[in-house]
Amino acid sequence: MARHNGSISIYLMYKAPEPIKGREVLWGVGQNDGKMLVRKGGSRLAFITALIEPTSEMATQTVGTRFAISESSVWSNG
Repeated sequence: MARHNGSISIYLMYKAPEPIKGREVLWGVGQNDGKMLVRKGGSRLAFITALIEPTSEMATQTVGTRFAISESSVWSNG
């Protein structure tokens, strides 16, 4: 997580599970119309990059999370 000029950006790279290992997610407040920039990762179609709504079913169910990246509560004051 990074803070630039008061805005927040989050970068994730999945190390596991194997089907999504290598997936990269970038999300920033006020960037890309609020969507996440996602590179698929994994062994098949690893080159695909897409903009995905963080609260969409695709975003939350793919990795089994209950919360969208935009609802993260781990904010830094530094």
